[in-house]
Amino acid sequence: MPVSQDAPRISYRPAWGFAFAVGAALVLALPELPPVGWLLAVLVLMLAVCWRESRLAPLAALLAGLTLAVHAGQARLGDRLAPVLEGRDIELRGRIDSLPVAGERSLRFDLAVLDAPEGVPGRLRLSWYEAAGALDPGACLDLTVRLKRPRGLVNPGGFDFERHATLLGIGATGYVVGEGVHVDDCARPGIDGLRAAISEHIDAELSPGRSRALVKALAIGDTREIDEAGWDLYRATGTTHLIAISGLHVGLAAAVGGGLAWLLWWLIPGLGLRWPRPQGMALAALASAGVYALLAGFSLPTQRTFLTIAVMLAGVLTRRELGWWTRFSLALVAVLLIDPLAPLGAGFWLSFGAVAWLILAYSGRWAPQSWWRLWLYPQLGLAVALLPL
Repeated sequence: MPVSQDAPRISYRPAWGFAFAVGAALVLALPELPPVGWLLAVLVLMLAVCWRESRLAPLAALLAGLTLAVHAGQARLGDRLAPVLEGRDIELRGRIDSLPVAGERSLRFDLAVLDAPEGVPGRLRLSWYEAAGALDPGACLDLTVRLKRPRGLVNPGGFDFERHATLLGIGATGYVVGEGVHVDDCARPGIDGLRAAISEHIDAELSPGRSRALVKALAIGDTREIDEAGWDLYRATGTTHLIAISGLHVGLAAAVGGGLAWLLWWLIPGLGLRWPRPQGMALAALASAGVYALLAGFSLPTQRTFLTIAVMLAGVLTRRELGWWTRFSLALVAVLLIDPLAPLGAGFWLSFGAVAWLILAYSGRWAPQSWWRLWLYPQLGLAVALLPL
């Protein structure tokens, strides 16, 4: 069917993605969340106007980001422990949804709730002071717990646990009362079970110490063996970000996958007749990044990095020329669609802030490129420009 000449032509613009991100970040400045129904009604009206008046598209994108973030915020805050259940013994069934961390007197783990009384949130962070032996990831347990709503200190510069719990979807914290009962029928080891198995193999091959702890942290994102002295050392040397699995590690995994694909096409040139090498390298890079992100636990930083890599490689896979700012804004939108409350985490601002500065530094917009500018501008930006964030 031929397309009418009067039909509007819509093409994506980076400004729309930036406006969408600004709208999602605006939620952080609101004293309370507005009714999402009103926002949705205004958004639908704005989209109808933008169909003919494209100049208002950034405003519509801003409203879309705000509406999505408000909806996510209401859902996240609504999944909190009911106040009447605080301090009471509650019987529930749940599945361990993390690598249990062994402390001096207890085991700490996240629990995905499968069956519980009304008013109990879907995800808990628990401590078990009388655990009989180690707990396996994915184990299904019948427990009696005592819970409270997430709380944290509000000291300036201190760690805001309530904000952190909201970001992770933790609706209550507490501890296990008495003994638990293992339920084999609903046990699901999942990816955390595989990570625990790899951790055990590393334990069998390496002797205890800082080196083994570092290998486990870099290989599978398991930082349980790093003690306070180790963390103090990494903070003092400014290398804490290298321990937490983030963009650097997943990016290196993608580079390894792309490099192996390049080598395969070089060894077998006939593959180029069936599948172009650039697309093969992009697909291999995406697959290796995804596998590594899963082995690292697919935490929020690794999710953000994997989505960004996927968007960056989308132009290669679809054989379309996408500008760097277009890819950057698409990555912003992708991350916020998956988790509209991602701006609650400092890593969101630092990651995208660093990438934005690097794009500016290497674009040559400020001055003609020279070797000293190519070295100075990125370093200056990462050291100084990110300081406010």
